[in-house]
Amino acid sequence: MAERAEQAAPTKQAEQPKQAAQADRTPEGTTLKQQLEASDARAARIVEELADPSLSQAEFADLVMEYVRSKFFLTPEECVTDRIFDLAEASIEKLLRVNDRSVKLAQGSNTCTNQSSTDIKKVLLSLSLQRALGVRLTPEESAEAETVPQLAHALYSHLEAR
Repeated sequence: MAERAEQAAPTKQAEQPKQAAQADRTPEGTTLKQQLEASDARAARIVEELADPSLSQAEFADLVMEYVRSKFFLTPEECVTDRIFDLAEASIEKLLRVNDRSVKLAQGSNTCTNQSSTDIKKVLLSLSLQRALGVRLTPEESAEAETVPQLAHALYSHLEAR
């Protein structure tokens, strides 16, 4: 009996790394890193489209939402709101679930400036779009853009003003 237990233990141990490797893969069979790289590539293509001066404001806003989904690694079904803070929170929670199901967003760290990960993600999103489009929003404009359409409107206004 003890001999069987000893034989079963290596099998379980051998399965653990296999399960861990599978946990890092998405259903499509690609790693999280590969999925994130693909999202970044999609975001880069969207930025190229955003630079098209013939876009209407509605088309521009739709592309900004696509960009947000790509950068935040969210599917359209996961975007139940257009509030940037809520989308950032959903993104962080999704990525934490993929990497470590035992970590909850509330357990995440704050920086030395006492800013949450969601606050930082919102700021970085705005800055990346500004840089990519060659515009600069005022700090007030950035802070007031609480939704994706508001951010898109602010960016579009600056592009039109050129």
